Amino acid sequence: MQIGWCKMIQVRQCKEAVKVMRIAIRLSVIFIGSFVLASATNLPAQDAPVKESTVIAVGVVQEILSIIRPDKLSHTRTLADGRKIVELPIPAEYMAGTLYRVRVEDVIKGERKVGKGTVISVLIGGSGSLHALVLVKDQRFVIFLSPLKGDDEYKGTLVMSHDNNLSSSKQFNAKGSYVVVSGRAGVIPVTATNRKMINEVKAAVRNSR
Repeated sequence: MQIGWCKMIQVRQCKEAVKVMRIAIRLSVIFIGSFVLASATNLPAQDAPVKESTVIAVGVVQEILSIIRPDKLSHTRTLADGRKIVELPIPAEYMAGTLYRVRVEDVIKGERKVGKGTVISVLIGGSGSLHALVLVKDQRFVIFLSPLKGDDEYKGTLVMSHDNNLSSSKQFNAKGSYVVVSGRAGVIPVTATNRKMINEVKAAVRNSR
């Protein structure tokens, strides 16, 4: 009976840990996202990775999902008296990356399979930090992309469901996903301030053909 009660406590603690994880992710996306929007406007057009990119698209972020490593979500530690406790998960260990669903509005440079109206998956690896690249939901960006390579790194990872339920989360399929080229230099927010820069990028693509 005591063992069964301990298991119930551990399950409850794990669920609470997942809730804490989701709240932390949402807060960090809001805070870091505003920082990135401000800093990205200061990037000169000549630093944009036009040649290095397979796809340059104008798109709107429709959905933001977390890619997690389920085996890292809970930590069990044995105390001196033999009791086991479940500790809160560590973001740097369980967060494999953030997946952005981006609806393409225009293609400046790209593959045939990426066209207007298509929704592409953009993966930014890692747990996220103040220095990480973050896209903001419902914002419009010019994004410089290349196909994701080395998808073995994401084997066994899950796309966390919106209801925070691990059992309903789906396995992440890395095939067909893209990554941002050159970090922050690979993202330009579509604003009046950046209009000249974006026109220069379009001209650079035309001149390279």
